Amino acid sequence: MRVNTTITTAPSFEPVSTAQAKAHLRIFHSLDDTYLAASSGGSTSVITTARQMIENYCGIAIPNTTFTSVYDSFPANTSINNSNGEVFNGSSYEIALPR
Repeated sequence: MRVNTTITTAPSFEPVSTAQAKAHLRIFHSLDDTYLAASSGGSTSVITTARQMIENYCGIAIPNTTFTSVYDSFPANTSINNSNGEVFNGSSYEIALPR
């Protein structure tokens, strides 16, 4: 079974602020703020790059991110029960599962 997972909603914030990164790195001036801060002008910040590397290595999403996974088939004789007691099986369901 093949699966294609894409990001539906990208994170709206970074888990570490520029001020927190500067304090951790012991940077006491503002010369590197744009280098550390959130993306601007198409460049990726150090904080964003670090978050993405951690997410890829650990296989997790740190801030609020929505994913969509599309499977090429549903396993035979398999059903999914949700907290409401509904049972999903078949080939035409869209199932939203938290990651």
